Amino acid sequence: MKHPLHETIKVQHPLEPLTVEEVDLAVSIIKKEKNLDDTFRIVSLTLNEPEKSIVLNFKEGDSFEREAALILLHNEDGRTYEAIVSLNDEKVIAWKYILVCSPPLC
Repeated sequence: MKHPLHETIKVQHPLEPLTVEEVDLAVSIIKKEKNLDDTFRIVSLTLNEPEKSIVLNFKEGDSFEREAALILLHNEDGRTYEAIVSLNDEKVIAWKYILVCSPPLC
């Protein structure tokens, strides 16, 4: 299901940085789906860049998927996680524990 936000966010190109609204949406989705509380800290949240072929074949007016890449740190045990959130589908599409990592060096 598409969030009404997608109707108001005007992103012109697949490589445009995430908007403030997209960042807020990504945070909301990850917190809800993974039941995150204050013991988790989002260390990094950026655009998960689409495949090169999508960028090279992009034409103005084309629709495209938007994804956010996150690095999260569990404050109590120091564990680090990587996540990918689909902003179009409003769901977490990847969640991975990083065995040996100290943000932001992941």
